[in-house]
Amino acid sequence: MRKALSMQYTVGLLFYYGVTVVGYWAYGSAVSEYLPRELRGPKWARIFINLAAFLQNIVSQHVFSLSLFETYLLQMFIAPVHEALDTKFLRLDESMSSRHNLVRLFFLRALLFGFNSLVTAAFVFMGDFVNLLGSFTLFPLTFVFPSMLFLKVRTVFIQL
Repeated sequence: MRKALSMQYTVGLLFYYGVTVVGYWAYGSAVSEYLPRELRGPKWARIFINLAAFLQNIVSQHVFSLSLFETYLLQMFIAPVHEALDTKFLRLDESMSSRHNLVRLFFLRALLFGFNSLVTAAFVFMGDFVNLLGSFTLFPLTFVFPSMLFLKVRTVFIQL
């Protein structure tokens, strides 16, 4: 498993940094850190791209980190911050799907998302910092999680 993980990171980093170096060689530092800002074309396409980026942010921040889902595979998406908030502020004796817990989950996630957005907007360099951390945290989900999912599904399929 360690060998496969090392190979995934190596291949992923080669492509990830390869595209970065080639892009910097081709365009230099004149490119904005938010790539959709550089696109030209019809207004509806730019709006669609920005909407897709916004929805991806909402989905990755809220849906994948909600612990509403009680299946084993979806529990892997729970972020430690959300788990700590859930343990501290939810009624643990009730179901995660109870009305009280759902309302609290919604407001806790909204407050956390708002706080993250405020901190990111308050510091000029924070956008680059978030991009750097985001790339390192989403990279394992892109390469490692599908392999783990395949291994889990394969063992379940073999047992059937």
